[in-house]
Amino acid sequence: MRVFVLLLSFVPVVLWAQRDAHIRFNRLVDRAMALAVSEEYGSALASYDSALSIIPWETGVYFDAVVSAIAAGRPDKANTYLCAGVEHGFDPAVFTDPNWDLFLASEASAPFRNQKDHCRARFLARAD
Repeated sequence: MRVFVLLLSFVPVVLWAQRDAHIRFNRLVDRAMALAVSEEYGSALASYDSALSIIPWETGVYFDAVVSAIAAGRPDKANTYLCAGVEHGFDPAVFTDPNWDLFLASEASAPFRNQKDHCRARFLARAD
């Protein structure tokens, strides 16, 4: 009976923590997107970093983060986001944007292309 009571008190705490993490994540992503629209790409990247440190498996955010990194002139950051995204199930082939396509076809994305198979293998190893 004590275990049941303990479990009943523990479950709401866990659920509240998950809810709080998603709220913080969404606020940071909204802020990053607003900063990117204002062309404040450096600040946008900081918000994306903070958001992805909370919930790294939200793959839809990686596209916007990469596009902001490209616009900020940070190919190193774009490659980091690409690899991290692929490690969490992000598929770059699904997305398109003129700057995105140019970046992926350029030499600037070589670090990602060289690591792409390794990043995908890390995802597949955890996908079970």
